Amino acid sequence: MRLFCCLIIALLSTFSLAKQATDAEKEAVISTIPPCGLECILPTMTEENCSIGNLTQLSDCLCLHLEGLSTIATCIFKKCNYTDLVVVEKATEVLCEGEPRPDRKPELLGTTIALAIIVLVFVGLRFWSRFTVSRQFWWDDWFVLLGTICQIGTDCAMFWGISMGFGVHVWNVDSKLNVPLYQFEWIFELLYVVVQSTTKASIVCLYWRLFPQPWLRNVVRFLWVWIAIHFFTFFFTILVQCTPIALVYNHALTGHCLNAHAIILAAAILVMVEDIILIILPLPLIWKLNVKLSRKLAISLVMSVGLVAVVASAVRLKYVVSFYYDIDQNWDDVPVAILSVVETSLSIVCVCFPPVKILMSKYYKKYTGSDSSAMRSRSREDLLARLKGRFTRPNSPDKPPRFSIPWIQTLAPRLPTIPRIGSHIELEKGKSTVTSSSTASEANQRSIMTSTSSDLEAGQESTMANTSWLKVG
Repeated sequence: MRLFCCLIIALLSTFSLAKQATDAEKEAVISTIPPCGLECILPTMTEENCSIGNLTQLSDCLCLHLEGLSTIATCIFKKCNYTDLVVVEKATEVLCEGEPRPDRKPELLGTTIALAIIVLVFVGLRFWSRFTVSRQFWWDDWFVLLGTICQIGTDCAMFWGISMGFGVHVWNVDSKLNVPLYQFEWIFELLYVVVQSTTKASIVCLYWRLFPQPWLRNVVRFLWVWIAIHFFTFFFTILVQCTPIALVYNHALTGHCLNAHAIILAAAILVMVEDIILIILPLPLIWKLNVKLSRKLAISLVMSVGLVAVVASAVRLKYVVSFYYDIDQNWDDVPVAILSVVETSLSIVCVCFPPVKILMSKYYKKYTGSDSSAMRSRSREDLLARLKGRFTRPNSPDKPPRFSIPWIQTLAPRLPTIPRIGSHIELEKGKSTVTSSSTASEANQRSIMTSTSSDLEAGQESTMANTSWLKVG
């Protein structure tokens, strides 16, 4: 046990006491900085009042001021070619060795792992609901499954990018890892388009299956075509945005690239608009259903869960506009990456929510013996009973109720059926004789009154004797 504790302490000390470069190593590295790099470093040193004579103070002055490092990096990316850029990055790595390095990797890891677990749970519950309740699968289920597979691929790409240095400042990353980092961003953007398109296709298939109205079917057909165009346009535009294609992740090559910022910005705006349309589309039909208002609100709430993904899209759009032009993409793109994972994960969860709601209702009814609507009905009845008891004076068991007539509290006698007033036909020895309607009416009325009075008298006697009704012949 003591040996284990010593090993832990030694391991922590290696992280806290990082090795710093010697003055000789720093002088050798500074001599290799190209002129374009010196043009960017020297003005920043003058602004920050850095001491050039003391290399230790120079390292502290440069490496502890993030704004100064960001200014230097932006200037170098503009003035130096790729070869000189790699040299300056190596020099910066040596000068800043041993200095504190901000790290956003824990945020990325925690968010990605938590959302991956939530997505897998909801998708598993969705397919369990289809298997046990509906006992059939349709196209919306398979689109969700495809989107989930791509979302897992997005999470794996995120883990790979974190291992390469995504989440730390660009000047703290080894220049050899630049190519893998650009590959990570490229693959991440492609998978983002796939997940967004598949979840929207699943929603459209769900609308086709639920709503048979002709006008909505026409809208769904249009949305199918639109989603297909959206997918192929942005997927292949991101895929072949550079000529040659390898220029996307290997900036040492020469060629031409499209404006990636414009592509991502247009995709983000369209995704948010499409989400809003898909949420609003079924609401008019839901509010025309012949159900209670509370039921309409509940269904609308279930169908509008995607508003959470819309909010994530809007916040992501803000960061796309604000930070994409920064040079320190490894650090500044972390909010965009986190919100992208949040958006795609929540879109899958929202698509899975209606089947999961059905599954929860089924098991709730199974283990409680009632559903939520019955529980609400009983609670309302209990409330009315309590209110009625509060405003009604209870009767004493020893005394009869005040102002009560015993025979009135008994059940009312059942009156014989009154025949239709008309001609009265009597059959006698196979012959029929017809009497006038007035004579029949008078006879019927006399018989009714006689039977009614007899029943009332019998009711009084039975009530006083505390017996049941007696039938008087």
